[in-house]
Amino acid sequence: MVRFPVIAIAVGLSAIFAAVVFSSKDPGLFVNIPGLMIIIGGVLTALFFSYSKADILLAIRAVKQLFDSAPIDKQQTIRDLTGIAYLWSRHDLRAIEKKLPSIDNSFLRTGVQHIIDGRTNTEIASVLQWKIRQLHNAEYRSAKMFHSLATFAPAFGMVGTLLGLVNMMFLINDQEMTSIANHLAIALVTTFYGLIFANIFFKPIAIKLERRADGLVEWMRVLTEGIMMIEQRKSAAFIELAMETLDPYQPRTMSTTVTSSQLDPIANP
Repeated sequence: MVRFPVIAIAVGLSAIFAAVVFSSKDPGLFVNIPGLMIIIGGVLTALFFSYSKADILLAIRAVKQLFDSAPIDKQQTIRDLTGIAYLWSRHDLRAIEKKLPSIDNSFLRTGVQHIIDGRTNTEIASVLQWKIRQLHNAEYRSAKMFHSLATFAPAFGMVGTLLGLVNMMFLINDQEMTSIANHLAIALVTTFYGLIFANIFFKPIAIKLERRADGLVEWMRVLTEGIMMIEQRKSAAFIELAMETLDPYQPRTMSTTVTSSQLDPIANP
């Protein structure tokens, strides 16, 4: 399945390519291998100098998740949450322990496991808030890296431009106007490359990572409230209603209300 970010990047690059083709007598002039090498080499040098290997690998994994990960199934998570709430209200620890491995959401599993272990409400909230902070910090570290790359790319594009201008200046005395024009074109193309890297790739990825982090944090906070209500032995119906209220973007087209047999497939085989 092709993800929307891939389509967006493809559309952006196609639009730029079309603009180059239709606005230039010779589109080949926009191919500048030395300028591209300056930008890529400079950006990689600045990246490895500024960030640790762990930070870089973390950012690579985060970007991979942007393109590969399926959207969060909030409906299923709420069904799992209300199912656990139903079992907990019946004091059926054995059924909860059997159901726990089948829950896909690791954050919910962690919270429920602490409930089973007899942790207090305050202790559970503290652990979950720590996990939320860890995720937020990790995602924003990756986003900050791509913001840095969006700054590096135009800067090294300007380096390529300056190199082209220096070469052009050496030709002025020789009065080779054609060569001067070619060097000037190459110099400007390098800046063009830097702006494309910054505004088509690096900056949008950074913004996407920030938005995903904000969405995940908000959803985890909603789940935290749900987990706290389980610990307080609130009813499954009450928790479902509360989850819909806490998460206004939760789609209401398919009700998450289920019967007791669906809530307790282990206790009622």
